[in-house]
Amino acid sequence: MKARPGRAALAALAWTILGCVFALPDLSAGKHWRQALLLSLTLWWSWGLLTPLILWTDRQIPVSSKHLGRRVLAHILPSLVVASVYVYLLGALRATFGIAEWSGIAGSKVLVDSLQGMFLWNCLTYWMILEFGRHTGTTITILRTSCVWSVWKRTSPRLV
Repeated sequence: MKARPGRAALAALAWTILGCVFALPDLSAGKHWRQALLLSLTLWWSWGLLTPLILWTDRQIPVSSKHLGRRVLAHILPSLVVASVYVYLLGALRATFGIAEWSGIAGSKVLVDSLQGMFLWNCLTYWMILEFGRHTGTTITILRTSCVWSVWKRTSPRLV
């Protein structure tokens, strides 16, 4: 599957599988199956859609891997921008599937609300995709790491 359409199909399938796997806790908790599945799928599809942008952004930054401090500084603004775009993309996907209102993503309220909640996690997810994408470049490795990251996000409050 070296052709671009084949890789895109594999990536879409992989992000879909990840979304299905992470819908399982909500499904087992008795949530309505459609809503539980779509909430998880839209979350992971949003990151799947943004992954090429994250990797492209990294290729545009002309700082060597040997200069870690400069690379981190160079990616601070893009991570904030992508995390912001993610908030709106997630809202748009959820509105498209009828599990959120289009009016909910109008204006800056959705972004302000995310700053009180998951925005930091969104930035950290950017960095995770960036690093593993840089070192591997494969969607499967990024997805595997995303699984580990998400499990940690779900269990870490219980561990503290």
